[in-house]
Amino acid sequence: MALGYREWNVYSLSAGGVLPLTAMRLYPEGIRSVILDSGVGNQFEMRGPDEWRGFSRTLEMVFAGCAANAACEAAYPNLRTRFFSSQRSNPKHCKECKDNGRTVRLPVAVVRTQSPTPAPDPIVYVTGGPNVNEIDVGVAQFFPSLPFAANRDFILYNQRGVGFSDPRLGCHEFDDIRAATYPGSSGPTGIPMPEQYLAAVGACRDRLLEQGIDLDAHNSAEDAADLCRAGRRKL
Repeated sequence: MALGYREWNVYSLSAGGVLPLTAMRLYPEGIRSVILDSGVGNQFEMRGPDEWRGFSRTLEMVFAGCAANAACEAAYPNLRTRFFSSQRSNPKHCKECKDNGRTVRLPVAVVRTQSPTPAPDPIVYVTGGPNVNEIDVGVAQFFPSLPFAANRDFILYNQRGVGFSDPRLGCHEFDDIRAATYPGSSGPTGIPMPEQYLAAVGACRDRLLEQGIDLDAHNSAEDAADLCRAGRRKL
């Protein structure tokens, strides 16, 4: 699977920031720019389109605030324009981007820009989780309305183990703990103890290994290599 883009921009949310950080370190060639939005630990999940609207409003407030402040405007003139047109310089060659014999299926959805003058570099969206599916109708409908996505293709991309990828590493054991303790559920309410979470994760790991899934093939370095491979050749 390869999409044929010479360069791309990566927009990451939450724990999804691990992927572009790893990609910039291991496979920087082709990465034009990276946005690290609300970088947090893996325990957080996406809350929905309102989060993106809030991010866009906050960014516009930063631009307006800088323009209204003499010192900031002097240090960062035309910040908004420079922000959206900034380009990563001196890319290195993707020398380590090689197949390693392992096979996974990673679905990709491309939302084509309606701009009559599209930019050549798309935006690749990745998020954290745990196990959040980036390929979502709400995300696909909302992002084209944001300024930085208006004239670019927008790529929704499932990392290894999440969403519609195969194999998918979802842990129903972990979900069962949360559902059983959520207020208003039929089970006992209250906050699960750390040992309950650890037991659930351990049971999930054992089940995946029994299914023959190679957990060593699911890590940030492999994710970064997938992103590197995805853009180098045409479909």
